[in-house]
Amino acid sequence: MEDWVNSYFDQDYLWTLLNKDDPHRNIKQVKFVVSETGVSRDSWILDLGCGYGRHQEIFFQYSYKVVGIDFNRQYLLKAREKNNSKDRKMDLVQSDMRKLPIQNNTFDLVALFFTSFGYFTEEDDAKTLLEIKQVLKKGGYLFLDMENRDHIIRYFKTDEIREYPYFTLLERHRFDIHTGIQHTRRIYYYNNNEKKEVHRELRLYSFTEMKRLLEETGFMVDKVFGDYNGTIFNLESTRMLILAKNVN
Repeated sequence: MEDWVNSYFDQDYLWTLLNKDDPHRNIKQVKFVVSETGVSRDSWILDLGCGYGRHQEIFFQYSYKVVGIDFNRQYLLKAREKNNSKDRKMDLVQSDMRKLPIQNNTFDLVALFFTSFGYFTEEDDAKTLLEIKQVLKKGGYLFLDMENRDHIIRYFKTDEIREYPYFTLLERHRFDIHTGIQHTRRIYYYNNNEKKEVHRELRLYSFTEMKRLLEETGFMVDKVFGDYNGTIFNLESTRMLILAKNVN
């Protein structure tokens, strides 16, 4: 993985995710994907970039056959701690999404929730899509939950501040129009006067660019939404929810 990835997605980042976790929102998002794709409980689902398993947990509780994959061992351990019981254990795999250790034609749905795509070069993003295509059955769905680049640029914020019980978090954003990459400096100011800084690089794709990339890797865009209410995707949409089919 890129050098910055391990330092950015650390225990503090995990803590901020857990702090704002909303089980009702997670359920709504899973139900939306299930409704739009029509997957049944006999279908196999891959939660790719599953993190600490907040969506996988819902699929699991609803008795879907689901596997979670993430590169981050700490997050997977948290998923096991939160969700495994004596009777049932979620299937969790540590892996880079550019090289999936999964048999071909296994899944009916591959879902990437909450900006889990765009952390590599465009070449590697294409490689990720090709890996997904290999493990998807023909006619299977890929679901991508991405940030809407057009909305971000239109209402671009250079600085964002959030207060947490143990630290104040300052995020400083810079968008490189030549590369399409949003650079984020994430600065933690702890209550004990210590400070830590990490950074992130996220390739923000327009819908046109993403559609092209999907078509080049053997997918066909079936639907696109602006949120989990099924709103039509437009300039005011903060998210870009893409459902694409494996057609080749």
